[in-house]
Amino acid sequence: MIAFADTLMRRIGKRLAVELSTRGTSLVLIAAAAFAASMHAADAKPRRERYVYAPPQAAMVVDGHTGKIIHASNADEPRYPASITKVMTLYLLFERLRDGRMSLETPLRISATAAAQPPSKLDLEPGKTILVKEAIYALVTKSANDCAVVVAENLAGSEAEFARQMTSKARAIGMSKTVFRNASGLPHAEQHTTARDLVTMGRRILADFPDYAKVFRTRFFAYGGENHRNHNGLLFSYEGTEGLKTGFTQASGFNLLTSARRENRHLMGVVLGGRSAVDRNARMRLLLNSGWARAADGSKLKLAPRAVEVAGHASKLKATAGAVEAASAVLDMPERNPAFHPTVSERTLQVAMAVMQDMERRTAQAEQQSAEAPSAADETAAAVATSQQSTEDEPPVLIAAVEETGPAPESGQEEGDTEANSATPNILGPYHIQVGSYASAAGAKGRLDVIAAKAKDALAGHGELTVEGSVDGKSRFRARFGQFTEAEAKTTCGKLKAFAIDCMVIRAQ
Repeated sequence: MIAFADTLMRRIGKRLAVELSTRGTSLVLIAAAAFAASMHAADAKPRRERYVYAPPQAAMVVDGHTGKIIHASNADEPRYPASITKVMTLYLLFERLRDGRMSLETPLRISATAAAQPPSKLDLEPGKTILVKEAIYALVTKSANDCAVVVAENLAGSEAEFARQMTSKARAIGMSKTVFRNASGLPHAEQHTTARDLVTMGRRILADFPDYAKVFRTRFFAYGGENHRNHNGLLFSYEGTEGLKTGFTQASGFNLLTSARRENRHLMGVVLGGRSAVDRNARMRLLLNSGWARAADGSKLKLAPRAVEVAGHASKLKATAGAVEAASAVLDMPERNPAFHPTVSERTLQVAMAVMQDMERRTAQAEQQSAEAPSAADETAAAVATSQQSTEDEPPVLIAAVEETGPAPESGQEEGDTEANSATPNILGPYHIQVGSYASAAGAKGRLDVIAAKAKDALAGHGELTVEGSVDGKSRFRARFGQFTEAEAKTTCGKLKAFAIDCMVIRAQ
């Protein structure tokens, strides 16, 4: 190769000398530039195209108490579930725990097949074991594919058999259009579901396992010397979020199944096929925000027959083996997500919600005017139809989607910290700085406003939140700033003390 290059350069040199003598310097310079450009092009590496997924999104939101549909868009169209699959994996595992066939301390054997699964994973070692409770946490937070296969093999002997059991259970609980082929959600052409089926699954796992399902609120899980952060960004940024599960493959786009409660209202929602974690979460916030006003007040509802059955079953277990109580104690279930004060993006969503409510009000007025003025019925009906389509079928996108700053994860890989590294503000963990405790939420918010103005530079980029608790049976509201590492929290607290502001560093969970 070197000899060839030398020969080529000698020939080019002779040719250039001839051209120089006959045509002048300009042509030689042009030829030299062309030659250099061709050599550079030969050395340049091919540019990798970034994969961008933009399918028709599917979404659904229902009232968690009544099952009433609040929003539906492409709800029955087939989609790939990705890692939301793991909710069904946990459903079958919770069944074993509830019935006493396993315990949270049961060791699960790790096979070579399980250990070889692609990320996201815990990097388990074949031949060793992992406890059931550790596997649960890993599935919820890390979305560990190796743990999903460990659970499948230990419960059913093989992942293929476990997938058949998953599909059978899906049919039994009302998921009529779902087929499972694996326990993790890794790409498989025959594994499919719908938004409606996933909402059904979310409601059933909360109703059938009310205590075990609290584990979906977990924000961090320590294992193997690492602190694994839950992939669900809404657990850190949206008030009342209870989980449940995110998912991503290149074929599915960015998926999210969410349960959220505020006061006595409960919403269950799913968004499938998001272009990014940011885009998906923004859409979920918009759908939830528009749904609270239409959700039923659970305190005014009578227990449905299914709820009575589940409550009776739970009471029976407590009276016998005490399995449900033990689960709450051993798993150290986290409290529901605290009341985060609105961030810039959240305030934008609140404006969007107000706009949608205004559209609904105008629709009602148009219907009334149509009834009172028959001569204008056709024109009014068209306006009403247009307004209804924008609020029910596909809410208007009032927030600009944030572009991803890097390549999408590899196919089959869980999204990881995509959102944490994006432009989404105020992921408020893992450490907080507490600046006071007050008898009212208004008092805590007032203190936060004063300190934010007084120490603006020290607290720039760190969100405000109020965490409710109790002391001697009385409610207390802790005023805090979030989104710190431990070292940053200690340094910032020191800066606040220089302003004569008392503070203390608190771990977020």
